[in-house]
Amino acid sequence: MTAIRVLNLNVSNFRNGGRSKIVYQWGMHLNQDKVIYDFFAPSKKFEGLIDDYLVNIEKKGGVFYSILDSKIKSDNIILRQFSYFITIRNILKENNYKIVHIHSSQGFEALKGVVICKICRVPVIIVHSHNAGMNKGSFYYLRRPLHSISKFFLNRFKIKQFACSSTASKWIFGHGNALVIKNGLDLTKFSYNQLTRDQFRKRHNIDNFFVIGCIGRFHYQKNHTFLLDIFSEVIKIRKGCRLLLVGEGELEYSIKKKVEKLKLEKYVIFLGHTNNIPEALLGMDAFVLTSRYEGLGIVNLEAQASGLPTILSDKIPHEVKCTELVEFISLSAPPLIWAKRILSYATGFNRGDRVQEVSSAGYNLRIVAQELEDLYTDYVNQIY
Repeated sequence: MTAIRVLNLNVSNFRNGGRSKIVYQWGMHLNQDKVIYDFFAPSKKFEGLIDDYLVNIEKKGGVFYSILDSKIKSDNIILRQFSYFITIRNILKENNYKIVHIHSSQGFEALKGVVICKICRVPVIIVHSHNAGMNKGSFYYLRRPLHSISKFFLNRFKIKQFACSSTASKWIFGHGNALVIKNGLDLTKFSYNQLTRDQFRKRHNIDNFFVIGCIGRFHYQKNHTFLLDIFSEVIKIRKGCRLLLVGEGELEYSIKKKVEKLKLEKYVIFLGHTNNIPEALLGMDAFVLTSRYEGLGIVNLEAQASGLPTILSDKIPHEVKCTELVEFISLSAPPLIWAKRILSYATGFNRGDRVQEVSSAGYNLRIVAQELEDLYTDYVNQIY
């Protein structure tokens, strides 16, 4: 039997994008004699950033398509949508895909893909919800009603409904009954290693401090402004602390300006992008994520696997809790409450990895990849 070729829509930013990194990792762990992943990138933001990833995709037999392949070049929002439609239609016409896996954070993003696939008579269409909210950026008051309308229509089409959590399922499908596909991790990377921890902390001059860390894009969703309010209270209580911020994003400049305003320059470290998340986690003493919304938040699983106390906002799905290391605090709670809870881990906490606990909760990447292989195979067998 020839390998099943699956086209994944709406993935591109393998370097920084959460869902794209997850889907890429699935593709790398699939048995290419059974399933091969192809990818379509709807945005040109990835350009020049993912060459190493493209090499690996090709090694696994995959093909990477992008909106840059379109003959329609325009920044006009209507023409961009038309270009999206035509480019995917052409890909589907030229290739006999039995399965298209549509990855989405918003209803309209998913619905566009479904309509194109239906027009091209793709037998198996999967819509996979990866988030549970929407930022209030450009065209918010247009995107929000479009999301609600799209949610209605998505439940009228014959499609497979996947989600990373029941919360993400409710966000796009309006119910919590989508098949939950867990965001698997390559857990071998997250075992606790004291030597690696010591080397990282010495390299960044933080070996004598209590280090609070956050990994995430500088984006409305991640709510770094509130994290800085919390850290400001931390420093009032305990000067021997540092805040390690890992990531990039459109709000990085404004976050740096707030650091200056709060006079926290000597206490906050901007690490930027890193390809070694496990090492950064090892260098921390506590992990904090103050997100306004999350589909699940794979970094929360990584933090637990690394053995970190993991303090999360109550807007993050509680399904992410695999160990007793996780504590949820309301976003409406004052920053001082957060600060005191974080500092409770500054003394007397014994660090050790929790890889086995996270694996037992179903977040082992190899197991998730095998589950997807079995699902794709069953879906194709049902066609004939």
